[in-house]
Order: sequence, then C-alpha cells, then structure tokens
Amino acid sequence: MKTSTLTSTPEPTGFAALPFVRPASGRGKRRVPASHWAVPATGGYTGGYATGMAMATLFLNFLRETPDAGAIPLHLTWIVAAFAERFEAEGGAAMEARGSKNWTEGFMSLRGQQAGFFWVLGPWLSAAVQQLGRTLDTVDENTLLAQAAEELMG
Repeated sequence: MKTSTLTSTPEPTGFAALPFVRPASGRGKRRVPASHWAVPATGGYTGGYATGMAMATLFLNFLRETPDAGAIPLHLTWIVAAFAERFEAEGGAAMEARGSKNWTEGFMSLRGQQAGFFWVLGPWLSAAVQQLGRTLDTVDENTLLAQAAEELMG
C-alpha cells in the first residue's frame, strides 16, 4: 500500500507571520530559502520609503505585542542581513556608484524601503534609551573602544 507524502503546512506565527518575512519552503532542489525582507523592489524611492515605514510600524507592533522577547535582538539582525543581501541582489556597490539618477527602479525602491524602515525605528530607539537607558550612564567609551579593538585583533 502506497502512503501519501502530503503533509499540512502550518500557518506562520510570530515573526514569521510578518508580511515582509518569507519562511523557507519546499524541499530538495525546490527549496526556497527564508527571507527576512521579502518585499518587492517596485514603486521607486517614494513607494519604497512608504512601504519601509509601514513595515517598520508592523515590526514595532510585533515587538510590543510579543510577550517573549528572547529572540527579538535576532529579528532586527535578520532584517539588516536581509537588507544587505537584497542590496547585492539589486546591484550593490556598482549600482550605488552610478549615482541615484542612474539607479534601477528596484535599487531605488530598496533604498527607499531601507530609509523608511529606519526612519520609523530611529525615534523609537531614541525614546527607549532615554526612558530605559540608565545603565548607559555608567558606560566608559574608552573601555568599550579598547574592548572592540582587542576583539578585532583576535
């Protein structure tokens, strides 16, 4: 008797349910890797900017509504890494060097998405450190720079 290889796929939850996240799918040669910034690069800079702002607001709502904040620092890391991957996919440094008047629509849209996303996050990060950043008052900048330099030296 032959058994079915069909399985149900659960709906994404949490971070994976955000509209800009594409969970991995498929198997073997048909496997599509996850993307933490699966937003179409269309609409030019202005459309990208508005889209980035909307996605950042959805991300902030997710952070606010997520009771378990354990993996949250990773979420922003994944988004930034996905921006870097998409930057390369849209032409990277060579496209950047052309100057904005010569960028493709996709590159321009992605740059707008990035700018809009971080424009929304900036004030929230600033407010967070103003309200919750008392421990930053004890940070010694020279000590941190020395630690960073030492780590970079291996």
